[in-house]
Parts: sequence; structure tokens; C-alpha cells
Amino acid sequence: MGELIEETDVWRHLPCLYPNYPDRLQQASNRLSPALQRWWTGVQPLIPATRQRLEQSQGRRLTAEHPLMQSAGRAVALGRLWFDGAVGGPPYLVVVGPRCPSDYAVGVTRRLVTAVAPYVTVVSGMAYGIDTVALETAAAAGGRCVAISPAGVQTPVPAGTVATVRAIVQSGQGAVVSEYLFVPQVGPRHFIHRNRILAAVATVLLVIEAAPRSGTMTTARLALNCGTTVATVPGDITRPNAAGSNGLIRDGAQVILGPADLAALLGIVWRERAVPPPYRSLVVALERGKSTVEQLAEALACDLPSLARLLLLAEQDSIVSRDNNGAIILQQG
Repeated sequence: MGELIEETDVWRHLPCLYPNYPDRLQQASNRLSPALQRWWTGVQPLIPATRQRLEQSQGRRLTAEHPLMQSAGRAVALGRLWFDGAVGGPPYLVVVGPRCPSDYAVGVTRRLVTAVAPYVTVVSGMAYGIDTVALETAAAAGGRCVAISPAGVQTPVPAGTVATVRAIVQSGQGAVVSEYLFVPQVGPRHFIHRNRILAAVATVLLVIEAAPRSGTMTTARLALNCGTTVATVPGDITRPNAAGSNGLIRDGAQVILGPADLAALLGIVWRERAVPPPYRSLVVALERGKSTVEQLAEALACDLPSLARLLLLAEQDSIVSRDNNGAIILQQG
């Protein structure tokens, strides 16, 4: 049971890890400092809740032979990874980007992830924005997903993305993975550890959009330091949020101009599907980040009844589908 505890919490949870420990500690505390006595008094109420939480946990530990564990290597400071769900195998496409992406960034993410999702495991960090878009798009395209949680398998954050990740886990298409089983209070170091794991496990780290000083750029630098292939898409040079990713191109990162470029880096065979003429304008609008009925109606300059008929036919022909939030996305296959 001791392996289920985060290393920073071991001292708080010792009483429930070793059956005879309370009596021994009580005897020792009578002979030691008042500070230890106060600590023991404070830790006693935590014992029942901690024991119950450990017994009810569904988290499991990845074996050392699992490809994700082998890819993580020394990036896993605690030497273990916990997971809940189904963890896919390589190649691992790690997708990172801003929490408040542009429509262009969202559209590019959906296009690239939709194209390669059936052939890879898409990995991201559970943050708002591009992280969530990548996971949702991969799941909708029938692919495998892994969400790396900074705060533990049983206590993932942020709250706004938990429902999406839980739905993916329950569907059998992916898993939530973390260095920790549960974390009582999340701190900056947990996010740093998460970024280090993302950088290490990636077959290719795909940067969609990034400001020069951002968590995305931190992950990209970590990936470069450990020899991971870093790729990015060109961004608007007038947007501060694209300055970091454009700088990566200047400094030698792989440039992604379309799905074929990404597939080549991942070592997979991909052929672009021919889009029937009636759907070409719809596909272009979706690739530019339009995803709601209202946005598509405006982009296509058509009324809602006409768009509804077009979307119905497109769904029947496997051109588009809807994600868990009802957004319209391109369907691969």
C-alpha cells in the first residue's frame, strides 16, 4: 500500500501504512520533542480517511515494460506512473498549445489530429485550450488518447477538463496518467513534472501555438534537451501568442504544413482522402476553426435549414462528426 502515496505525503500517512507504527510512534513521542507530539496529534484524524481513499482507488501502476513507461525514463522522478483506463502504445504524438488559442490554432489542431489519430496515441496535458481540443478530436476520430495529469490520477485538474477525460476513459479509448495517485494540494512543481513527462514520452512533440514565455515553450525546450523531435506549424507573425512557436521554426524545429508532414515525422503511412465537391467549402471552414452551427452558417453564407441538411449528409458520408460538446469536427476515414 505504501506505493500508493505521493512521496511528499509519506510522513502524514505512515500510521496507515504500517500496522504497528502508531504504538511505536506514540511511545517515541513521549520521549521526544513537543513538536513531534503536536505532529502526531494532528496526523491521527487523517488515518481513517486516508485508508478509505487508498482502498477505494481505481488507479493502477504501469509496468516497467510498458512502452509509455520506457519512453518516460528518467523524466519520472518517482520512478513510477499511475493510470486509470487503457494506455495505448507508440507512436506517441504529444500536442501542446495555449489555453486561449486562436481560431486558426484550433482549426489546425483538429485537422492534423483528425488525420493521424487512427494511427497514433495522442497525448496531452489536460489543460484548457489546445490540450483539450487535441484529446476530444482524437477520441472523435476513433483514436487512442492519454491525458497526463499534473495532480494525480484520482484528483486530476483543472476541473473544467475532467469530464472530457473521464468520458474518454469510460469509452475505452484512453487513459489518465500521472506520477501521483492523488495530490491533496497542487503546486507549481506538479506542472513542471507533468511537462517533463510530456517532453520525454513524445515520439513527436507538436507545438500548435505558443507565446515566448509560456508553459508550452517550457515543454518544447525540455523536449529539445532530451532529444525529442519538436515540430510546429507556422503562426501569424503579428500575434504575440505565436511568437514562441515561430521562433522554434527559426531555430530549426520541424515545420508542419499539413498532415503529410506530420505523418512522415511519425513514421506512418497516410493518404489524403478526396473530399466530394458538395463538402469542400464545409471542410475548409472546419479546417479554419469553425465548429458551431452559427460559425459555419456565417462562413458558408447559408441559412440554418440548408446547413442542417448539408451536415446531415456529411455525417452520413463520414465527412464530419460531433465531439462530446456537440462541436462539429472533421471525421477521418
